Parts: sequence; C-alpha cells; structure tokens
Amino acid sequence: KRNHPVRTQTFIELLGLIPEKAEEIIEGGHKLKEAFQGLAASLTLHAPYSVSKKLIQNVYQASSERMSVHLLESAAEVALFESGAGPFVDFYQKMGLPLPSSKGKDPITYLSGVKPSERDVIWVHLTEASAQQLLQIRTQFQNSWFCLCPRSNLYLHNKLPYLPHFLAYANRICLGTDSLASNEDLNVWKEAVCLKQAYPELTLHQLVSWLSIQGAHALGMQDTLGDFSPGKNPGINLIHISGDQPDSIDQTTRVEKIL
Repeated sequence: KRNHPVRTQTFIELLGLIPEKAEEIIEGGHKLKEAFQGLAASLTLHAPYSVSKKLIQNVYQASSERMSVHLLESAAEVALFESGAGPFVDFYQKMGLPLPSSKGKDPITYLSGVKPSERDVIWVHLTEASAQQLLQIRTQFQNSWFCLCPRSNLYLHNKLPYLPHFLAYANRICLGTDSLASNEDLNVWKEAVCLKQAYPELTLHQLVSWLSIQGAHALGMQDTLGDFSPGKNPGINLIHISGDQPDSIDQTTRVEKIL
C-alpha cells in the first residue's frame, strides 16, 4: 500500500463444517480483516462442501460485501451433493468432521438458502457446471460473475469448463489463476491462451475483455480500471501477435508491460 500503486481486493475465505464453531470462525475473520489496515478485504465462503449451514447464515449476516466462492469444481463435489457419497465423505470421516447437510441438494441451493439481496458474488471454477445450473446461479444471485481458471482445472482435474454453456453470459465472464497451489504462476494471459487452444473460435477481443474490463467489474473496480475511459487509470500491456491474423493467439504470443 505504501510503496506500490497496485489495486487489490482480498477475499478472506472462511470454512468450517462444525456449526457450533461458526461464531468463532466469523470472529477470526473479522480480526484478520482488521489486520489489512485499510487495504480492501471482505469475508467470503470458501466452497459449499467446506462450510456448515450455520456458517453460511453468519457470513451473510456479518456483512453485505462482495464475495468470491469456489463452486462446482469437481465431480467429487457433485457426488457429495447429489448422493452424499464420494471422496469427500471418506475425507470427512477420516478427519472426524460432520458432512454438510447437503444430500439430495445441489450446491447452489445449499448456498442460497439464506440468500442476501443484491450481493455481488464471483463464482470460481464451475468446471462441472451445466447450462441449467448457470441459469440457476444468475436467477438466485443476480449480481454474479463467472471466474474461469482453466490451467488450475487442468492441473487438478484434467478437465475444462464447457465454455459454450457460459457464452450466454459472456459479459459476466472473467479469468483467474486460482493460486500458486494449483498453478505454475499467476499469469492470467496464459489462462487466455489455454482457453483459446481449447476453443479456437474465441476472439482476441473476447479474451481481452474477460481479462480487463470484465475483471474490473467483477472486483468492483470498473470506475478506475479496466478500459480507456475519461477519469480511469488502467495499466497498458502490448500483445505481440506472431501470426498474421489478430486472433492467432498461441504459446508464442508475448505480452509486454508498457505502463
């Protein structure tokens, strides 16, 4: 904050499956938020499979801030909510943790039982999301953004989200990396190249929009970042295309920071 003019938004991910510990977890989250000393930070839920219903309620009641939630990332998550079976069940039993009260529900309904009104939510991954589930998200959480992290998905599950389902909401897509825990670096341009290789029909314009103005909107920074408009102060990157077509993006495409 003192030395670098970098805009940040930290999502403090809370998780816990024991309902009786929900208040303690919220209190710890608030203390951690205070430690950011004025840097933008907000409390959020980690993922439907890692939070109790009580913790969901408490987070919604604690604030109305922007959230970022991992959702429909794996087949194991789908199995947990559809049938109460799968790898998550074995893991929780070994850890001595209760299962989410989720059997027979889908993870979206599990999270939206105490839905806050008009809350901004960035949904991360969505590797297993169907067209119907994306519609459900947009219906139940109107201010939703879909953050795709393709290289992380390939690393963890060897699978990408089915992009045609998302194109109905193309103006709500942004790109991310997940983290260094599941990615070789935090270069979001490489995420764009990864998607382009899997879906050649994507254009440079679409990908740059997902990396810039739509990412800014998802983070609530569209008034100062994201595009070249009066009053804004975005960074500038030069994309060096090696082919003779503007959409010929591949591993040789280089991005140079200008400003």
